[in-house]
Amino acid sequence: MKRISKAASTLITVLGLAAMLGGILVYGLSSKEIIELSHPGFVALIASVLGIGLITCGVCDLLVRKRTEEELELEIEMNDERNIALSNAAMASGFKVLSVVLAAVVVILAYAGQLSAVSCLIIIGAYFVGQIAFIAKLWYLHKTM
Repeated sequence: MKRISKAASTLITVLGLAAMLGGILVYGLSSKEIIELSHPGFVALIASVLGIGLITCGVCDLLVRKRTEEELELEIEMNDERNIALSNAAMASGFKVLSVVLAAVVVILAYAGQLSAVSCLIIIGAYFVGQIAFIAKLWYLHKTM
């Protein structure tokens, strides 16, 4: 896809803004009965949609830029197998800590009387869904690997 110049993107953005403001102006002039239109809301809607589309195209074209070599190297580094394995190990450790802390907090709040029966059961249900998902995935991975 060929990129257009910054000047063209800026012009598209300005035209979109003009179309949107023109639609709003036509609607305002029609509501004050300065000009007569049978459906001023329809004209304003069409002009606004067209303007928003042009603004979006122009701004996106201005903001999108080619990736530099440093960004490509960073993306390769992030998708490296070692880094993915380290990330998964960190998530597993975080899941263990979250499980213990969540269970402790539910018990503490329940015994302190700060947790209603319904909310306590909902939290315990969510906790068990997480644990069951973990056990099911672990069982699946042991079977397939």
